[in-house]
Amino acid sequence: MCARQRVSNQDAAAGSVQQVERIVAQIRTAWPGVRIMLRGDSGFCREELMSWCEANGVDYVFGLARNERLRRSIEEAMQEAGQKQQQTGQAARVFTEFE
Repeated sequence: MCARQRVSNQDAAAGSVQQVERIVAQIRTAWPGVRIMLRGDSGFCREELMSWCEANGVDYVFGLARNERLRRSIEEAMQEAGQKQQQTGQAARVFTEFE
């Protein structure tokens, strides 16, 4: 829906609110009752974008960059994934959620 080149000396999410606002308006014009879910990697996990989504009825799922607080919150899930990987010899994913 949008591809944009930008200079590399700015935040990865710079201008994302304006682009998402434009795209959401177009979607809602075409399909007024549709539920919109925005998905992005940790480069889009910014307060400005999350606040815009919440104020405009857009659900979102963003990745989080690794940090010590996050590591503590997902420690149990990481151990479970490690055990599954050891048992099967295959990469394992375990999902969790927290507030």
